[in-house]
Amino acid sequence: MGLSTTYVELVGAVAEKVSAALHGLGISDDAYGVRFETPPRVELGDLALQCAPFAKLLRRSPLAIAEEIASVFQGDERFAWVRPTGSYLNFKFVSEVSFGVAVNDVLARGAQYGALTSGASDRIMVEWLSPNTNKPLHLGHVRNGSLGDAVVRILR
Repeated sequence: MGLSTTYVELVGAVAEKVSAALHGLGISDDAYGVRFETPPRVELGDLALQCAPFAKLLRRSPLAIAEEIASVFQGDERFAWVRPTGSYLNFKFVSEVSFGVAVNDVLARGAQYGALTSGASDRIMVEWLSPNTNKPLHLGHVRNGSLGDAVVRILR
């Protein structure tokens, strides 16, 4: 996998390796699906796998399970590092891989990159300027009106 990869393909490849590692530990896909999360802070990496659900099945600590799964990723050039952190296994992609994925995503979507695709046929109501009829308008109302107008334009 080089720069021609998409994010979905990259995460799919990681999921396959994690799934294989879990099979080696005795957990089948039927027992629990592999689900990734985005870490809450940038310094924790690009992708996270919670290992706590596997702990109950294996009767081992989530950290020990994360360490065992991390060993499968040793030598994989797509990752700057793969680290167990608490009950999570965190993945940090090499910047060239992340950059390549982002560029390919932008090129593939063209002018539609960043466009809202889910709920495109749904109506969205944005209520942004609701001054109190018993008080005069003030500068705060201008701010809210500007923000609301910007949200409407972005949604369009």
